[in-house]
Amino acid sequence: MISKNFYDIIIMGDFSMSDNMFLIENGVLKGFNSIVSKDEKNKITELTIPPEVTAIETAALSNLKELVKVSLPEGLKRIGNSAFYSCKKLTSVTIGSNV
Repeated sequence: MISKNFYDIIIMGDFSMSDNMFLIENGVLKGFNSIVSKDEKNKITELTIPPEVTAIETAALSNLKELVKVSLPEGLKRIGNSAFYSCKKLTSVTIGSNV
C-alpha cells in the first residue's frame, strides 16, 4: 500500500500555501503534489523537508528558481541525483546531525 503525506512549505512574498504540497510515498519525497503549479513553484524560497522523509527522489525538487534555503530532516538517508538541479540561488542547506 502506498501512503501519501503532504506538508507545509514556505513561499516568498505575500503568497502562502500550506499542507498538500509534497508527494511522499513510503518515506520517499517524490516531488510536489499536482495542485502546486509551476508558477507557485517558482515563488518558493525556503523548504523544510518533513521528518518522515528518508529519501529524496532523483530531480524531485529541481528547477526551483527562487529556492535559497533547505532544511533536511535527521532521518534522511539518501538524496537522489539532481534532486536540487537548477536551483541556482540555493545557498543554505541545513543538515541534521545524524545525516
